[in-house]
Amino acid sequence: MKSDKIWIVDSLDGTQDFLDKTDEFAVMIGLAENGHATLGLLYLPTQDKLYFAEKGNGAFVQIGDSEPQKIHVSDQPDITKSKLIVSRSHITAEIEKAAKKLEVSELVRCGSNGVKMGLVAEGKADLFFNPTNRFGQWDCCAPQIIVEEAGGTVTGIHGENIIYNQENVKNPYGLIASNGKIHHHIITIFTS
Repeated sequence: MKSDKIWIVDSLDGTQDFLDKTDEFAVMIGLAENGHATLGLLYLPTQDKLYFAEKGNGAFVQIGDSEPQKIHVSDQPDITKSKLIVSRSHITAEIEKAAKKLEVSELVRCGSNGVKMGLVAEGKADLFFNPTNRFGQWDCCAPQIIVEEAGGTVTGIHGENIIYNQENVKNPYGLIASNGKIHHHIITIFTS
């Protein structure tokens, strides 16, 4: 029997980065209600950095004991001036080809999905995408609501809504997280 509410936890997002002893791994806790992400916590232990958001209440970041600061995605509307964040250890030929087609100004390599999406939410990157069908619900529930509450957009690679608490725990649509202003550019790449 499916529940209307479900906690979705990734206790170690960025396993390879943890093993490589980078500071680019996270603990993620998300709440999905009626299939949609509604609450997210994304914690980077080595940086003592916490991103958090609740549906309708904005997104925030807190470092150590400092006061939480409201965050917002970038305002960059030009894909050729945007910063694309990609995996440090799992970049594929398909991702490199799409990045080249987009003609983004900067390609930044980074660790876990949560860290990448946190940087999009903070406005330190404009776009993250991964066309794989291997994303688990735990890979995107918590950071999805953080990006969305920061003003961004998160969908599958063809613009599909990501629905949680499904029988198949893998998201078959891949993932795009952006500032929302350039989101259609990447969808066009994957639908053409």
